[in-house]
Order: sequence, then structure tokens, then C-alpha cells
Amino acid sequence: MAATKKRSLVKTITWRVIATTDTFILAWLFTSDEVIAASIAGLELSLIHISEPTRQEAISYAVFCLK
Repeated sequence: MAATKKRSLVKTITWRVIATTDTFILAWLFTSDEVIAASIAGLELSLIHISEPTRQEAISYAVFCLK
């Protein structure tokens, strides 16, 4: 069980890093300003729902995105 939770945590952190980097790059391409791009990426990070990992039952990624 612990390996599954560890794997899930690693996947979550990896996805978050990739998604935030992607947001930064796209914002930088659209604005040509690193400060604005970093602000947008930081705003995205502040919108993460912290309570979802504490959910007891399994939830598919598609359902999570719809919440």
C-alpha cells in the first residue's frame, strides 16, 4: 500500500512540475515577459486543490478535472 501512495505522490508532483512549466512557457511566448509568465505560473499553483489527495475512494483523472 505504501508503494502505491508513494508512486501516486511522485506522479502528482511530476505532473504539477510539467503543467506549471508548460504554463510558464506559454505565458512567456504570449507576453514576452518572464515576470508576467512567472506570475501566471504562480497563480496556477495557488489554485491547486489541496484537499483532493485526502480523498478515501478512488477517483479517475477525468472526473477530477470536471470538479
